[in-house]
Amino acid sequence: MLQNVDESGGLVNAPCGAATLRYFYDAQGRFSRWEVYDRHGRPATGPSSTAGEQNRFEGYELSDILFFDTTGAPAVHWSGAERWHFEADRFGNRTSLSFQRNDGRLMRGSRGYAEARYVWSEDGRFLRAESFHDVDGAPAVHRTLGVHRIERVRDSLGLLVEVRYLGVDGALSDRKDTGIARVVHRYDGRGVRVQTSSFDQEGRTREGKEQG
Repeated sequence: MLQNVDESGGLVNAPCGAATLRYFYDAQGRFSRWEVYDRHGRPATGPSSTAGEQNRFEGYELSDILFFDTTGAPAVHWSGAERWHFEADRFGNRTSLSFQRNDGRLMRGSRGYAEARYVWSEDGRFLRAESFHDVDGAPAVHRTLGVHRIERVRDSLGLLVEVRYLGVDGALSDRKDTGIARVVHRYDGRGVRVQTSSFDQEGRTREGKEQG
């Protein structure tokens, strides 16, 4: 339990109306659910724009997070979804995150896409690419990043040598937040990274490093 208290130890509501967050765990010790209450112990809306969330698992893997309001009915989380649905491969790597209505229909989230898809190396060790898609599966642009796809290139040792940001047309595209379209890493003979260079879509050098 996490509570907001004043100098005398009394419960006080945060600006969103929440005073207490209660956390629940399943028999295996996994986080299962959290609920929000005001200082009077009544269900309240918390910082996520919901009154709580419920995790569901398929075997060992998290498959869904469902969001609810103060009455227990489905609620729209700050992400723009009533439910997050996850898919994973045989290694346990996340292969997709989709924003859904409570009935399973896709809905476009607050960042401009309905589904993020992840591509991993065949041995499951390395994330190779991620891309963003609309409710109909069409390419979408991440509202914050301003790109559709992120690709990662590794050498024969598995070292990350390049990150590329692409638009819906498959061409290099500058990230909206950094102006970077391509990041190149160089290593010495011992595999220690010695240089990182960033470029915009025109090939001009950009100051700063990759963000996120």
